[in-house]
Amino acid sequence: MDKCMQRCVLLAGLMLGSLMAHAQPIPQEVSTVPANSAAVAFPFRYSSVFTHYQPYQEQPLIPWREANDQVGQIGGWRFYAREAQVPDAEVTPTDSRSEPHPPQPAAPSVADPHSGHGRKP
Repeated sequence: MDKCMQRCVLLAGLMLGSLMAHAQPIPQEVSTVPANSAAVAFPFRYSSVFTHYQPYQEQPLIPWREANDQVGQIGGWRFYAREAQVPDAEVTPTDSRSEPHPPQPAAPSVADPHSGHGRKP
């Protein structure tokens, strides 16, 4: 037998086997509906998603200088960057000046100003 014929016979056998498995009779002692369905207690309790809903409350407007000072006090953009990287852990604000500055990428060569694009360091 060639490979194509073997595959066809195998496929036909699998299809026939799956049809025979689905054609089995349901045993009589197994019932999907209990005899006394009114007496069945369900262990689940319905809880609406709106029970703890808090509607949007508009925050008071503050001057932009005060808002910038507030962001600076909690650590600036580095605080928000850490918060985005570690969403499950508690992030506490620290002094942003205590962290070293991230290394700056090397300047591209004068001959080819686009030589640094798309490369990994």
